[in-house]
Amino acid sequence: MIRYSDCASNAWEDRLKSVMEEKKMNACRDRVFSWGSRSLFEDLGPLEYAGIRQRSYEARERVFTGDPEELKARVLSQAPDEAMCLGRGEDELIKKAVVGGWSTAVDNWDQFPALESLLKRLWCSVSFADDDTPVMTVAPELREAILEGMKNDRYLPSRDALFRLGAMLHSIRYIYGFVFPCPLVDQFAAESEKKGIRFDKKLTERFIMAEFDYMYTNDGQIFLPHPALAYPEKILSMDGMPGCGAPEISFESMLGGMGGILPEEVPSVTCLKGTLTGGIRPENDLNEAVDDLRFMAKQGADLKDMTRIMKSFLAVMPSGRMIDALERVRQEAVLWTGCLSSVQN
Repeated sequence: MIRYSDCASNAWEDRLKSVMEEKKMNACRDRVFSWGSRSLFEDLGPLEYAGIRQRSYEARERVFTGDPEELKARVLSQAPDEAMCLGRGEDELIKKAVVGGWSTAVDNWDQFPALESLLKRLWCSVSFADDDTPVMTVAPELREAILEGMKNDRYLPSRDALFRLGAMLHSIRYIYGFVFPCPLVDQFAAESEKKGIRFDKKLTERFIMAEFDYMYTNDGQIFLPHPALAYPEKILSMDGMPGCGAPEISFESMLGGMGGILPEEVPSVTCLKGTLTGGIRPENDLNEAVDDLRFMAKQGADLKDMTRIMKSFLAVMPSGRMIDALERVRQEAVLWTGCLSSVQN
């Protein structure tokens, strides 16, 4: 899903992971609700067609066509292969729609990004029930082609390979705070082809954009910032992009990245969680609060800022044990690439 960017404030209060996630989901919801109820395969006027195409993946890929019939033919022809390359949320929604007669209510907030991605693939239309629940309907012209792809012998091997690609990108993104996926996609495609599995680069990139928060570099490359990376714009504006591939990453670190925390970070985070248990305000979530604080530490936040944020989560005055545990998290955090630390070694 496209990363929501709001540069109005540089305060940590506005750059916490939980705050940015809420803004991102609200922006996604707004885009879905403003999408319109028509699909590519309906009889569209010129302005309707231009609007739908402009919001699609096709527009970003710069494959211009002013001819609706040409675009319909391209979407239809690539649908069997594309059905093997859906993001996990998209795959679940499509299968749910198949069971429901090619239409399904999207009543889970977490499914909105998958719905938006399917709309950007030009596969479906969206209408709204009386309670404003989105209802996704797959275009009739595409249904047979989608089933063809899902029944193909390459479907399961392709899904497994993409799952492994996603896990690798997820891990590297956690270790560095971001990742440029294009070089890894090229490597993934070459290794997959040796095993007899061929991936179209464009469809693989669409899978990545369905699975991850993404932004674009000035030259149009895909950039995947971690959801907690407070200032991705600073990374993109640096002279000479910092390294973010996968050189010499230990097996333990790779597993930790997949799990969302490095082994060396676990003891301090566990300690902080223990000291905060019972002291969090009822409206706050303990795990979310601890995550916000540990991701501040990974970006070099100082103890003063982290203490102020911790106080906002608490129903009690912070104890000495809480502040000591917070400082331990700060000291033992493995910093993300490009983030400066105030810790004095």
